Amino acid sequence: MRQTLVRMAVYLSCLCLTASSAFAQGASSTTSLSGTVKDADGGALPGATVVVTNVATGVSQTTVTNSQGSYSFPSMNVGTYSVTIEMQGFKKMTHTDVRLLGNQPATIATTLQLGGLTEEVTVS
Repeated sequence: MRQTLVRMAVYLSCLCLTASSAFAQGASSTTSLSGTVKDADGGALPGATVVVTNVATGVSQTTVTNSQGSYSFPSMNVGTYSVTIEMQGFKKMTHTDVRLLGNQPATIATTLQLGGLTEEVTVS
């Protein structure tokens, strides 16, 4: 009887360790961020500069939109970010408090308004 209880305890311990290990592997500390940049008429804006800044660390990454107005940051650490998008002849747009969660890719579609770079629109 005692041997049966010991075996059962060992079996349950192994089962719990396996389950917790599998759960931990499912959680991720990285994700991705992508989006599109368009003008007020819905046209793609290739060549727009997109800067993503981690609010906690101040570390930034920069990319430029492609011919379809799309951009992508394929490997981002989880955290809170600001996303600034600017292009000559348009108002600069800043998205604040963008929260990136593990295994949950984020997408931000942005429409830039005509104006100078000295004009800025902030979305929080």
